[in-house]
Amino acid sequence: MKKFLFPVLGLFLLGAAPQQADANAKVRQIQAKRLKQSKAKSTLVRKQSLAKRQANAKMRAKAKQSAQLRVKARKDKRKALLQKKTKSDLKKMIQRNRKSVIASRRQRAAKTRRRAQLTKKLALARRNANGQKLAKQRKVKLQRNKKKQGQFKAKQRKIKQR
Repeated sequence: MKKFLFPVLGLFLLGAAPQQADANAKVRQIQAKRLKQSKAKSTLVRKQSLAKRQANAKMRAKAKQSAQLRVKARKDKRKALLQKKTKSDLKKMIQRNRKSVIASRRQRAAKTRRRAQLTKKLALARRNANGQKLAKQRKVKLQRNKKKQGQFKAKQRKIKQR
C-alpha cells in the first residue's frame, strides 16, 4: 500500500505546484496593479492640493494688494480733505470724533453689563435647577427610608405575634 501511495502523492504534489505558482503570480500581479493605481491617485491628489494651495495664495496676495491700495486711497483722500479744511472745521471734526469715541465706549460698557447680568442669571438658574434636583433626591431618599422603616416595623410586629 505504501509503495503505491507515495508515488501517487508525489505526482499529485508535482501537478499542484505549478497551479499554485500561477495563482501566486496572479495575486502578485493584482497587488502590483493596485499599488500602481494607489500611487497614481496619491500623486494626483498631491498635485491637486498643491494647485489649490497656489491658487489660494495668489488670491490672498491679490486681496492683500487691493486692500493696501484701498487704504492708501483713503489716506490720500483724508490728506486732501485736511488740507482744504479751516481750523474751525478741524476743531469740529475732533469734537465729533471724541463724541463718537465716548458713545462707542458707552455702548461697550452697556454690552458688558448686559453680558454680566445674563451670566449671573444663568448661574442662578443653574444653581436653582441643581438645588431642585438635590431636593428631589433627598425627598426620594426619605420616602425610601420611610418605606423600609414601615416594612421593618411590620416584620417586628409579626415576630411579636408569634
